[in-house]
Amino acid sequence: MVKRSEIKFIRPCLSIYENNKVLTPAYALQCLTLKKVIQINLDNCSLQRMEELSSTSTLEDVKRVGLLPLVDLLQSGSVCLTAIGVNEMPDIWVEKSMAAYQNFCHQFWPSHIDDPEATFRDYSPDAKEKKVLFQELSAEARTVYGLHYISMLQIQNIKLNYSHLTPEKRFEVYLYSMISFIDMISAYDLEIAKYAFWDLDSNAINQLPESIHTRRKYIKEN
Repeated sequence: MVKRSEIKFIRPCLSIYENNKVLTPAYALQCLTLKKVIQINLDNCSLQRMEELSSTSTLEDVKRVGLLPLVDLLQSGSVCLTAIGVNEMPDIWVEKSMAAYQNFCHQFWPSHIDDPEATFRDYSPDAKEKKVLFQELSAEARTVYGLHYISMLQIQNIKLNYSHLTPEKRFEVYLYSMISFIDMISAYDLEIAKYAFWDLDSNAINQLPESIHTRRKYIKEN
């Protein structure tokens, strides 16, 4: 399997003199002597790395997915850890992600305990089966999701009504139409559009790297 890059810790600095401080076990212990506790908030990508591990994974596996620096901190320093990245996920992914997080902590941070006041995200395991109508969302929700909703509708419109154009021309139509509609395009929606308009024969598809092949498959299915 492909080795992942090491996890990076990014933190807000309250002082201009703290820009170059690196999160290490020694720094975590230093903060503890000042009655301060380091809290590490795991994002969605970090939790996805944990999903690549199993109940029999070793430190070599942890190193392969790039999480060894986190284990070093957990085993050597006094820190708190949260799986805050589940708040970035659709409901249908939360259960699997939390199971991976708990498994990771059980294996590589066995001395940990949950804070008695810890909160957990509510989620619906059958969310995939539920349909959400855009018109029934609150005004605030429509404002948040509207930019992406318009983009998804336009991608489908172009695939249906402009199928005679080349992939490059369809992408061009998408760009100019989004500029005309809302004068804004997100990198996230651009990535989806690229894969949606990307036509390949089966031979070319089979020669793609596995990660690209999988991403294209999921986008096409949705």
